Amino acid sequence: ILSIISSIFSAYLITMKNVNWLMILGIIVGLVVGGIAVMFIESIGHTIHSPIAGSDMENPEVIKAYIDSAPVLAILMVPIAWLMGSFFGSLTSTLISRSSWRLNRFVISSLFLLISLMMLIQIPSPWYMWALAFSLIFPMGFLGTGLARIIRKT
Repeated sequence: ILSIISSIFSAYLITMKNVNWLMILGIIVGLVVGGIAVMFIESIGHTIHSPIAGSDMENPEVIKAYIDSAPVLAILMVPIAWLMGSFFGSLTSTLISRSSWRLNRFVISSLFLLISLMMLIQIPSPWYMWALAFSLIFPMGFLGTGLARIIRKT
């Protein structure tokens, strides 16, 4: 079903007139750059407090015990990574697609918020992770877009 939807969407995009390909490219590259930023920053958190070797990180009880034993800085690296993903994704997307920066910022920030929400639901998380995700992902997208617009003007 997904391949059918994807092929219909692709055929629709190809036949559209005046398609802003830079907008689509900006969103895709912005998501990739944002995802790389998230992986890099979360890896810093894992070096601060790495899981016990051989522990089953698929088991929710093991994950909860890991979170309970981790220092606050290691736990805070996760929402900081999400915020930086939104920032760098919006920055990159705006640098690539100059005309549709508002839409790109909204799409990138919305997707990072949805991904964060999925992670917060799947993994038992402290309340401050929820608060940081919901209150700061969109503002970080605004900051990334604003910085990109300043960079483009200079």
